Amino acid sequence: MHIPDERTAQRLADVVLRLESRGVGAVQKNTADVAELQRELALLRGENAMLRRRMEQAAERVESLIAKLEAVGSDDSAEQVSAVEQLRTGVAA
Repeated sequence: MHIPDERTAQRLADVVLRLESRGVGAVQKNTADVAELQRELALLRGENAMLRRRMEQAAERVESLIAKLEAVGSDDSAEQVSAVEQLRTGVAA
Protein backbone atom coordinates (compact mmCIF):
# COMPACT_ATOMS: atom_id res chain seq x y z
CA MET A 1 0.00 0.00 0.00
CA HIS A 2 1.30 3.39 -0.97
CA ILE A 3 1.10 6.12 1.65
CA PRO A 4 1.36 9.55 0.05
CA ASP A 5 3.92 11.93 1.42
CA GLU A 6 2.92 15.39 2.59
CA ARG A 7 3.63 17.01 -0.76
CA THR A 8 1.53 14.44 -2.64
CA ALA A 9 -1.26 14.80 -0.10
CA GLN A 10 -1.22 18.57 -0.60
CA ARG A 11 -1.32 18.16 -4.38
CA LEU A 12 -4.28 15.81 -4.02
CA ALA A 13 -6.03 18.32 -1.77
CA ASP A 14 -5.35 21.08 -4.32
CA VAL A 15 -6.77 18.95 -7.12
CA VAL A 16 -9.88 18.20 -5.06
CA LEU A 17 -10.35 21.91 -4.31
CA ARG A 18 -9.93 22.82 -7.99
CA LEU A 19 -12.41 20.15 -9.03
CA GLU A 20 -14.90 21.33 -6.42
CA SER A 21 -14.53 24.97 -7.47
CA ARG A 22 -14.91 24.01 -11.12
CA GLY A 23 -18.00 22.04 -10.20
CA VAL A 24 -19.47 25.05 -8.40
CA GLY A 25 -18.46 27.30 -11.27
CA ALA A 26 -20.04 24.92 -13.75
CA VAL A 27 -23.25 24.83 -11.74
CA GLN A 28 -23.30 28.64 -11.58
CA LYS A 29 -22.61 28.86 -15.31
CA ASN A 30 -25.30 26.29 -16.08
CA THR A 31 -27.73 28.20 -13.86
CA ALA A 32 -26.94 31.40 -15.75
CA ASP A 33 -27.32 29.57 -19.07
CA VAL A 34 -30.68 28.18 -18.00
CA ALA A 35 -31.85 31.63 -16.90
CA GLU A 36 -30.79 33.09 -20.26
CA LEU A 37 -32.60 30.32 -22.13
CA GLN A 38 -35.71 30.90 -20.02
CA ARG A 39 -35.60 34.61 -20.91
CA GLU A 40 -35.24 33.78 -24.60
CA LEU A 41 -38.12 31.31 -24.36
CA ALA A 42 -40.34 33.94 -22.73
CA LEU A 43 -39.47 36.42 -25.49
CA LEU A 44 -40.21 33.84 -28.18
CA ARG A 45 -43.53 32.96 -26.56
CA GLY A 46 -44.47 36.65 -26.52
CA GLU A 47 -43.42 37.04 -30.15
CA ASN A 48 -45.37 33.92 -31.07
CA ALA A 49 -48.50 35.26 -29.36
CA MET A 50 -48.12 38.57 -31.19
CA LEU A 51 -47.73 36.79 -34.53
CA ARG A 52 -50.80 34.67 -33.83
CA ARG A 53 -52.83 37.81 -33.11
CA ARG A 54 -51.59 39.39 -36.34
CA MET A 55 -52.50 36.26 -38.30
CA GLU A 56 -55.97 36.23 -36.75
CA GLN A 57 -56.45 39.91 -37.57
CA ALA A 58 -55.27 39.33 -41.15
CA ALA A 59 -57.67 36.39 -41.50
CA GLU A 60 -60.51 38.57 -40.22
CA ARG A 61 -59.61 41.29 -42.75
CA VAL A 62 -59.53 38.75 -45.58
CA GLU A 63 -62.91 37.35 -44.53
CA SER A 64 -64.33 40.87 -44.40
CA LEU A 65 -62.97 41.69 -47.84
CA ILE A 66 -64.33 38.45 -49.27
CA ALA A 67 -67.74 39.25 -47.79
CA LYS A 68 -67.58 42.72 -49.38
CA LEU A 69 -66.60 41.17 -52.70
CA GLU A 70 -69.48 38.72 -52.54
CA ALA A 71 -71.89 41.52 -51.62
CA VAL A 72 -70.93 43.60 -54.65
CA GLY A 73 -73.31 43.08 -57.54
CA SER A 74 -71.96 41.53 -60.72
CA ASP A 75 -72.94 44.64 -62.70
CA ASP A 76 -70.64 46.94 -60.70
CA SER A 77 -67.22 45.85 -61.95
CA ALA A 78 -65.34 48.92 -60.60
CA GLU A 79 -66.30 48.01 -57.04
CA GLN A 80 -65.37 44.38 -57.70
CA VAL A 81 -61.94 45.41 -58.95
CA SER A 82 -61.50 47.63 -55.90
CA ALA A 83 -62.57 44.81 -53.57
CA VAL A 84 -60.22 42.37 -55.29
CA GLU A 85 -57.34 44.86 -54.98
CA GLN A 86 -58.13 45.33 -51.29
CA LEU A 87 -58.16 41.56 -50.89
CA ARG A 88 -54.79 41.21 -52.61
CA THR A 89 -53.34 44.04 -50.53
CA GLY A 90 -54.72 42.53 -47.33
CA VAL A 91 -53.30 39.11 -48.12
CA ALA A 92 -49.90 40.56 -49.08
CA ALA A 93 -49.69 42.62 -45.88
